[in-house]
Amino acid sequence: MRERTLALSALAWLVPVVLAGCGASDGQSPGPPVPQDSGASGQQGPTGTVAITIPWASARSAIPAEVARIEISVTGSDMPPADLELTQADVTGGVATASIEVPVGSNRVARGVAYDTTDLPIGRGESLPFAITENETTPVSLSLTRVIEGSAIETATPSISSVLTTIETRFKDDVALSAVTRDTEKVRCRFAVTADEGYVYGSGRVVIVSRNNLETLEDYTELENELTLLLQHIDAAADNFDAVGVVHSRRDVRGVYAQTTGIYARIPVNWASAPTAYDGVLHVPDVPLTGARLTLDATTTAGFSGNVSIGTTTWQPSISELRRQTTTVSLSAGDQNVDMSINSGWYTYWGELTIEALFSQPIPANDPFQITDLTSMGNSPTIVAKHITELVLGP
Repeated sequence: MRERTLALSALAWLVPVVLAGCGASDGQSPGPPVPQDSGASGQQGPTGTVAITIPWASARSAIPAEVARIEISVTGSDMPPADLELTQADVTGGVATASIEVPVGSNRVARGVAYDTTDLPIGRGESLPFAITENETTPVSLSLTRVIEGSAIETATPSISSVLTTIETRFKDDVALSAVTRDTEKVRCRFAVTADEGYVYGSGRVVIVSRNNLETLEDYTELENELTLLLQHIDAAADNFDAVGVVHSRRDVRGVYAQTTGIYARIPVNWASAPTAYDGVLHVPDVPLTGARLTLDATTTAGFSGNVSIGTTTWQPSISELRRQTTTVSLSAGDQNVDMSINSGWYTYWGELTIEALFSQPIPANDPFQITDLTSMGNSPTIVAKHITELVLGP
């Protein structure tokens, strides 16, 4: 499973705190702010207050100037999230403070995400579990740690700027998504289970950003499944994007980002113009493999069946109705033949193959993971993971 990279901070800051930077002009302290999405005003039953101190986990413990805003969310299994947004104006002496009214109960957790001016997460944190007592204030420390690990995936669709409002509505109606917001260029959301972030831009760019690392190929699959969910919403909202587009955008990702550069690689095999067969040579670098697999996507409702042989692995996939089929593959360092042929389906673009590999160390530049085509169709470029800090959000 993907490694969590959040810093846990002890609940030892036993001092009364209020929302900094928002003092009333008459010198009186304001009451606890009402959370934006699901605060105490919508709650039934007794409540208490959590007073959160938010330092930055660094030598100076000061929230850096590039932080434009901080989203705070208090959650519990028996309560809806209580959310609040802070800005740099709420930072005093390098530390932000906030008070949120939440229902009485135990095992509450406060989480925070710091964003820069481009909406890129640059800091994350999570408190230790705490309890809320009726009409009492519970002090909690939530230390934010700079994001230097994590993972992300991005792809593209046609321009969807005209349907961002519809996409926003669909996201808000989906219980799998939360914290949905929209501005002139994008719709942003959070996945309820994983807390991963989703960005859909009017330009057609779609990005998933996770706090977790890529440790197995199943971790990548989780990112891809989240991407697919957003693409399906776009399909339902846009006239220029359909179910076939979902398959292509999911397969033909534009970028993958990981905690270590070069540990993940995928090759979309250029099989589209071969009516019957494909021959090639796959070169596997001399780097320890964590896992490797083959994925076949049917790109029409007519489906596809065929034969795939790579090294010592022989596979006979058969799929239909825009489905996907996956199998593990045994790869060894060096060159191995790649042979593919069709049993049914008119033209092989009805079935598109992707070869994926996750390595325990970065792929050397002089020992690449790549395929060489022997059927004069041109080589398929390898997509190699970049470091998560190379991700730049925007249209």
